[in-house]
Amino acid sequence: MSNFSRRQAISLGAVGAAGIAAAVTQGKNVIAQSESEPLSQPEINPDGRFAGQVVLITGATSGIGEATARAFAAQGAMVHFCGRRQELGQQVAQSIVDAGGKATYQPENSN
Repeated sequence: MSNFSRRQAISLGAVGAAGIAAAVTQGKNVIAQSESEPLSQPEINPDGRFAGQVVLITGATSGIGEATARAFAAQGAMVHFCGRRQELGQQVAQSIVDAGGKATYQPENSN
């Protein structure tokens, strides 16, 4: 039997739903833009729903992962993410920070 409480399961589901909402919100931009054009950063709300929370995202240097990172940052979360493309990762993190959000990028280990 798992030590996972109903409250934890619901919270985890809410975080997943936020990621899906971010993907849907930015979905048209993800499809329409080339990889050389970064997504736009939504307006940052430091007192948003995820203020004071830390979010870890894998693969957020482009596409749905990037949209998710930007959406969580827009809602006040401190976003930490990784990805294989170091230059893109640094660009995404810097654009979130430049917009007033909190983000750090960790390059993936290629070993």
